[in-house]
Amino acid sequence: MQVASRRAEALASEFRAENEALIALVVGMEERGWTQDCPTEGRSVGVVVGHISQGHLIIGAIVRAMCPTTTPTDRP
Repeated sequence: MQVASRRAEALASEFRAENEALIALVVGMEERGWTQDCPTEGRSVGVVVGHISQGHLIIGAIVRAMCPTTTPTDRP
């Protein structure tokens, strides 16, 4: 189980780093930046960021549903 925990921590760390990079990119972005197209996406920056944020909500709900609220050592 320890290997899975290390892998989970590594994935969470990568996810956190990518999320922080996106936040750093868009914080303080002017309106013109939000409406610019993302060439590889064919959508505006605002639409892509909105799509990512909705995905985060869905992923968060899935993770919370899959993970117990207590660890095995907390159980009687």
